Amino acid sequence: MLSFFKINDPFRMVGILLLFLLLRIPYILMDIPLTQTELLWQLIGERMAKGEWMYIGIIDDTGPFSSLIYLVNHYISANSLLSFRLISFCILLFQVFYTNDLLIKLNAYDEHNYLPAFVMILLFQLSFDFLTLSPGLMGSTFILLSFGQLLKQTAMNQNSSSSILLMGLFGGVAFCFHFPFLAFLPFLILTGVLINRYSLQQLLLSLMAYLLPLLLCGLFYFWMDNLLAFIDIYFNLGRKMKIQQHVGYLDLLYLFLVPVLLALIGYFRNNVLGRMNNNQQKQNQLFILYLIFSAGMFFFINRLVPYQFIVIVPALTYFINHILVLNQKRLVQNIVFYTYFILIPLIAYSWSFYKINDASFENYIIKTSEKHQLPSKTSVMVLGNDIRYYLESDLGSPYINFPLSHMYLQAQEENEKLVRIYRDITEENPGYIIDPNGLFELWMEKIPKLNELYEEEVEGRFKRIRNDSE
Repeated sequence: MLSFFKINDPFRMVGILLLFLLLRIPYILMDIPLTQTELLWQLIGERMAKGEWMYIGIIDDTGPFSSLIYLVNHYISANSLLSFRLISFCILLFQVFYTNDLLIKLNAYDEHNYLPAFVMILLFQLSFDFLTLSPGLMGSTFILLSFGQLLKQTAMNQNSSSSILLMGLFGGVAFCFHFPFLAFLPFLILTGVLINRYSLQQLLLSLMAYLLPLLLCGLFYFWMDNLLAFIDIYFNLGRKMKIQQHVGYLDLLYLFLVPVLLALIGYFRNNVLGRMNNNQQKQNQLFILYLIFSAGMFFFINRLVPYQFIVIVPALTYFINHILVLNQKRLVQNIVFYTYFILIPLIAYSWSFYKINDASFENYIIKTSEKHQLPSKTSVMVLGNDIRYYLESDLGSPYINFPLSHMYLQAQEENEKLVRIYRDITEENPGYIIDPNGLFELWMEKIPKLNELYEEEVEGRFKRIRNDSE
């Protein structure tokens, strides 16, 4: 198998495709359930299809471009899990092909082959949520394209205006897909100035290109007369939220410790044993800085899930591949190759199998119980974190992300907040309101008219007794 990927032949990508399909079979057999984030993205697409817009009729901090993709996907396939898997499959294959082709064109290694594609396709198996249509995956594609432009500038020793423009533009698009990718803005600025020696004019061109997608989003919400809501939710409140730990820090350590250690070994072997030319030295610097600035995403995430870190895969690929190419002895190469081929999937599948059978995994997957069963064809508003009610019932609330929604309402003046609450409830007319924290009872005290619309059926669950229009 090693000799197969060591040939510089584009048809090796057929082997990569087949390997990718083979590696997904264990996840299919494990029957990974729907996750809470996937349900959230489905709800966003569904609600936008009904004419609501992000940050106006949908209170959540998912990126504007990501939500637009979920809207389009809803029209095409009702945001089915299969569509999430198929689209992500195509995106991942594109990233693998683009990265391998880029490293060949940049002469990153002395040998031109498809070993980087092999290394990368295995890294993409580290977590099952790498394989779904997440904002992290979509945004990371544009981070990769932006980084590719930066690497091309380094290799050509030429900072063309078009390349600088594209670098900034792709970075801005990535930010509009997923807010934590803001961490790469200082990376693009510092590497452009310190390594590629940007002039002030080139730096400003890159920054303006970066801001262009964001300005277009701002212009749209200004036209919708909700610019302040967009700024407040996407930039402010979304960053103040307490991190929702769908998985633990030990889970992330288990998944990423070995790949990161392998990358560090590859980095040091390359610096000690590698004979790098000037361009390769710059590439080495850029990739290590890329990894370092990736850590900056920790300051911006509000959900602790593996897909948040999918963006580091290209850099890990670059360094891990050095372990394979710097070993000249064929026996050693084969040992390293097959050890890597077995070890990475073993880590990934063992973690998934363990989590599926662990009670703590209910923090991430959707697993309903009897209390989530409501009468059919009824809508529900959940004033809490348990979005599992929406799996069996229709969404009757703009408060999809309730922790964020609660912060947003609390930030408003009291009268304005009460008017917004009453308007949302009467416009949505949910059949049931789930109130695990006693919040709706407090609203009923402050808005007496709600007592005419709802009555408590069981503790923490209110049933609509009539519409406001009746």
